Amino acid sequence: METRANYALIGAFTMAVIAAGFLFVFWFSRASTSEGRVNYQVLFTTSVSGLSRGSQVLFNMSGSDLDGGQLWGLVYYGDGMWDAFDTMLPHTSPSRTGTHVYADNGTYTLTLVASDGRGGRDTATTTVTVANVAPTILPGSLTGPATPLLLTGGSASAPIAFEFRDPAGISDVYAAEVSCGNGVVLSATNVPMSNTIVNGVYVGKGTYAGTCAYKSAGVYTVSVTVSDEDGGASAPAFFRYVVVFDPAGGSVTAGGFYDVPGQGDRKAHFTFSASFLSVHETTPNGSVKFWIPTRDLDFQGTAIEMLVVSANRAQFWGTGTLNGAPARFRITAEDGRKGAHNGSADAVRVELWDASGALVYDAQPGAAQDAPVTQLIDGGSIQIHRH
Repeated sequence: METRANYALIGAFTMAVIAAGFLFVFWFSRASTSEGRVNYQVLFTTSVSGLSRGSQVLFNMSGSDLDGGQLWGLVYYGDGMWDAFDTMLPHTSPSRTGTHVYADNGTYTLTLVASDGRGGRDTATTTVTVANVAPTILPGSLTGPATPLLLTGGSASAPIAFEFRDPAGISDVYAAEVSCGNGVVLSATNVPMSNTIVNGVYVGKGTYAGTCAYKSAGVYTVSVTVSDEDGGASAPAFFRYVVVFDPAGGSVTAGGFYDVPGQGDRKAHFTFSASFLSVHETTPNGSVKFWIPTRDLDFQGTAIEMLVVSANRAQFWGTGTLNGAPARFRITAEDGRKGAHNGSADAVRVELWDASGALVYDAQPGAAQDAPVTQLIDGGSIQIHRH
């Protein structure tokens, strides 16, 4: 009986030691595998495209640790910039968001690294493709001469300037093109650029300044564009108008009528003359009368402010009265014998505004100031006199 009891005690003690060993191994294995366990997930698992430089790239990141504690992270954007973060983790997975602005176009590797400081570490990468963004000319920044330019010694100079923006800033090289309206195109490379902050984001601010030179009188539209080294080009911007006049350039006299479109037999009548009394004068002289008898429209000029004569075309403007009230006018006349319109037909455009600036009459509605004249006269004549 005693021998069997000793065997029973020895067996029980042996089973307890074995069980304790199993428990120790299980505890040790769990501790070594759970401590420092980090799962780090990039929520976009494929490459990112369709982005433009200067716009924000948004990303999400999440992590979990069975032990909880503090999690550190590094974000490498692939353009030489990086960010760091740290957060306290419970057993559930938190989510963190971030943003980054890429200044230049290209394909970048975005790398996210997470660590718990106890040897647990995970890394994930993806690519971000950023497209080029063309520079833009700031609305209202294009400037030119505010008053007509006198042709002196056969030339006149018009300063032209504008500002533009581009997300790449000094990372790109910029070129400007200026069409002066007289067939001359100015090209500039390495247009000055500096970085500035707009709404908390760095962007490039560029400035162009140049000069258009004119050899003859006329009314000119200037157009400008700016481009970057990656082939992006801005939409054109326009300065209307550079006005160049020459007191020695000529004069105009006219008298006649034309049928008012859509008004049956109603006719518009005109008589005018405009000239500089001498080559030393800068204010023209003359007279203007325009009337449509059955429409109660009667304009009488009181002063001519400017006259521009170029080839077979004369344009002049000033003040007067419309049915007895203050008004403004602009007349554009073309002598058919010296130019277009089948070599013989003259053409005229009359524009009238009331004192408030509201358009009252236009023989060519919607056309630009420098557009060809299309209203042919049905009687009378227009004569451009060249000096």
